[in-house]
Amino acid sequence: MRDLIAALDALPEKKLIAHTVEQDGCFCALGAVAHLRGTDLDQGPNGGTDHDFEPDRAAARLDIATPLAQEVVYENDEASYWDETPEARWTRMRQWAVSNLINQQAKPEARSG
Repeated sequence: MRDLIAALDALPEKKLIAHTVEQDGCFCALGAVAHLRGTDLDQGPNGGTDHDFEPDRAAARLDIATPLAQEVVYENDEASYWDETPEARWTRMRQWAVSNLINQQAKPEARSG
């Protein structure tokens, strides 16, 4: 989550797109992390649109768990209104990432083991 927050903060325009990794210099949440790290998500010729996005490949490229990649994609693409602006999506995703970071640190069972 820290990398996601850092990636969102590093974007020159506080916008996130949905349903594709990158388009015209704008990114989805995972695309922003990949851009910050200088990593290609390796999503094939269509660039990771809704119909061909492979979260397991993205997870492997970002060295994160596949369920985390799936959750970030769901939150980015599906967890809001259909007419959400890219700016509102950026704000919502950053708030979501921060809330998950805080929640995990607040739970002792999440830190042990």
